[in-house]
Amino acid sequence: MRTLKWKWLIIVIVTVLALWQLHYSYVYFRMTQEQKENIDPLVLKKIASRALHLGLDLKGGMHIVLQIDKSKLKPEEQQGALDRALEIIRNRVDQFGVSEPVIQKQGTDRILVQLPGVINKERAQEIIGKTALLEFKLVADPDVFSKTVSAIDEYLKNTYGDTVSLSGFFVGQDNSVEVDYKPVVDKFLNDPEVKKLIPYGYEFLWGKPVVREGYTTVSLYLVKSEPLLTGDAILDAVPGVGTPSNPSGVKVELTMTRRASGKWAMITGANIGKRIAIVLDDIVQSAPVVRERIPNGRSLIEMGNSSVEDAKALAIILKAGALPAPLKIVEERTIGPALGLDSIKAGARSFVIGSIVVLLFMLIYYMVAGAIADLALILNILYLLAILSAFRATLTMPGIAGIILTVGMAVDANVLIFERLREELKGGKTFRTALEAAYTRVFTTIFDANATTFIAAIILYWFGTGPVKGFAVTLSIGLVASFFTALFVTRTVMETISLKNIKSLKMLQFFKNSNIDFLRRRKIAYYVSLGLIILSVVALVINKGPRYGVDFTGGYLLEVSYEKNVDTEVIRKALMDIGFKDATIQRYTGTNIFLIKVKESEPEVMDEIKSTLKSLGKDSKVEFPREELVGPAVSKGLQVRALWVVFLGMIGILIYVTIRFTFRFGVASVIALFHDVFITLGIITLMGKELTIPMIAALLTILGYSINDSIVISDRIRENLKLMRRDNFDTVVNRSLNSTLGRTIITSLTTIFVLLALYLFGGRVIHDFSFALLIGVVVGTYSSIFVVASIVVDWEHKKPTRRR
Repeated sequence: MRTLKWKWLIIVIVTVLALWQLHYSYVYFRMTQEQKENIDPLVLKKIASRALHLGLDLKGGMHIVLQIDKSKLKPEEQQGALDRALEIIRNRVDQFGVSEPVIQKQGTDRILVQLPGVINKERAQEIIGKTALLEFKLVADPDVFSKTVSAIDEYLKNTYGDTVSLSGFFVGQDNSVEVDYKPVVDKFLNDPEVKKLIPYGYEFLWGKPVVREGYTTVSLYLVKSEPLLTGDAILDAVPGVGTPSNPSGVKVELTMTRRASGKWAMITGANIGKRIAIVLDDIVQSAPVVRERIPNGRSLIEMGNSSVEDAKALAIILKAGALPAPLKIVEERTIGPALGLDSIKAGARSFVIGSIVVLLFMLIYYMVAGAIADLALILNILYLLAILSAFRATLTMPGIAGIILTVGMAVDANVLIFERLREELKGGKTFRTALEAAYTRVFTTIFDANATTFIAAIILYWFGTGPVKGFAVTLSIGLVASFFTALFVTRTVMETISLKNIKSLKMLQFFKNSNIDFLRRRKIAYYVSLGLIILSVVALVINKGPRYGVDFTGGYLLEVSYEKNVDTEVIRKALMDIGFKDATIQRYTGTNIFLIKVKESEPEVMDEIKSTLKSLGKDSKVEFPREELVGPAVSKGLQVRALWVVFLGMIGILIYVTIRFTFRFGVASVIALFHDVFITLGIITLMGKELTIPMIAALLTILGYSINDSIVISDRIRENLKLMRRDNFDTVVNRSLNSTLGRTIITSLTTIFVLLALYLFGGRVIHDFSFALLIGVVVGTYSSIFVVASIVVDWEHKKPTRRR
């Protein structure tokens, strides 16, 4: 009794923490744009940072991969070119105020840039396309800065009230402003009357963000508008440690070109004791004090308490202005906010419908036990969303699909428990004893089943890209959450019920005393599998392999939405007239939205096609909800990565099953996995579906689902081999298949329920994804019953491992 109280306390604490974490999402997503603009920036940042983080496919934005053209750089200039380009882009993205951007290196010559909320291609080009501009500008004397700020303060107080002033935003002694208040200060500084108060020939510039005591601040500088020197004056910049005033202080040694050295000597000689700002694209990177005249062009920038990493970053910036590396867009994907909103609505709708169907089914079939399972499912979703929110994991559309699939698969653990409880009660045990035995015996089964799916999810995350990683994250967290709710939450509820001297729980049963001889029909199953494999081979041969999407072939894909009706043939003719006779045009049923694909992958192609399509709309509204451009190099790399994902998934599962069971079960399971994936691939090819990155995610999920079924049956075979020592191998396997038949069918049904909801109501973005999963679940259910067991039995007949 005391143990139960502690268990209930843990459940209540975890649930309250989850609700507390999710209330931030509830508050944030209910706020209007006007409310967000009027709320204190620090409060808004706190709420947004703890709310669910939506991916580009849900909130809209751009995904761009840039490649550095090193061919125009000298060999000595190529070293560090990627770091310099990365720093330039990061500096510009910060300057344009893009919320939560992703800027990171890919390989040795590519940079990934994700810009949430930015769907204007011209603005993106402005951010990443122009040449870096590095300048040296003289910082205004402190008294000039002070007088200017005082004049602005006076104006703001007279205009907005006594509580408003520019100096009121400053924190510390270096005129820093908390980054969340920067937009407010910018608004004041851009006031035409405030601009008149700035001394002639001067301008305000912001410094780069600095984190101090947990707060991010930016310094405000008043500098001369006219630069003293530009970036082409720099020959080299080297970070180091050890300055004349501090042996352990960090520094940057700056070398000017021979031509600029004389001018630099004049500048430093005339400004001893003053500060010179190093400005990259209108952002002050550093503002060192001139200590003495520098006659030889070799300067030493002392960086005080800064770190070595800060010195390296400054050196990169200084060299970036001198050695710009040309950047080329090799992959670009754009999701408009309207499509993102549609995806959220469609995902939520399919989620609610699928969940309700599963909850009702469990309630009707398992009655009281079903109500307990429903509670576990609701808590499972609650914990999953809370963990996603707490760890700032990105929720994508495939991620929503992962959540919905988790609902279907989480039922499996509860079904295993209830079916085992039914068997134990049927054997004459008391309710408490049967309950203990049921949870003890299903633990290893649930653990093994979840572990193999988890292996598939980890491999998918490690090798996947973009939204696919979101799917892997939600699936992984969902598995952990379902493990906790099934084995801890439901057990606690069941143990509490057992205290009331309940002798049994009423449940429906589809398969009473099932005694089907599955193995006698295994030859028929072999022929069925062979027929499906031949059909898949024919489909793949006729189509010369899978119907690869833009992800794998390279090219340009876009969706165009017309306000008024436009005929498909009109679009086809217009594209043929500008040279795209092989363009693929598909109209979404019942809409004026078209999906268009061309093989060309140059950025210029996008502008020409969009201009032509816009002209067909005449005076009506024309929108482009989605755009994707993938270069040939990127698509080739994705093909190789996709093959590795599936291959490593199978190898990982083979190793795990071999360790946990036997090599025979491992080989049989992998053959079944290949069987399921190949047939699914053949059917989606036959149905004209394209193989894309999300479809690869679907295939790997099928691996996890199929092995989940196989492990449940294999675990029962292993158990029965110990209990039924006098029976022959075929009898043991048949008994095991019949014992788990109810669980296999019910789990498949609940998973199919949610996948049907996803397929019918999930929207066009994941329509093909859910179709592939539907096919895979049906084929996987069939193979777990007929393929794995049949292979193991025939292997046993040829090379027996036990007496029959």
